[in-house]
Amino acid sequence: MGRDKALVPVHGAPMVMHVVSALRSAGCDPVQAIGGDAPALAALGLDVVGDGHPGEGPLGGVITALAASADST
Repeated sequence: MGRDKALVPVHGAPMVMHVVSALRSAGCDPVQAIGGDAPALAALGLDVVGDGHPGEGPLGGVITALAASADST
């Protein structure tokens, strides 16, 4: 695709914001973005955590998210 899929517009807003809205509606707080275009995600008001396992695929991001979640509780 050549760009961060989270930032692709869907119905007038970046896809990530639809996901964030759904998570917050379900009671998830805080919501953190893992990896991706950190400056662009931060500009949307998101808490961005750098991927601790870059190049290791989605599972690396999940591991990073779990570690970040444990740190925020």
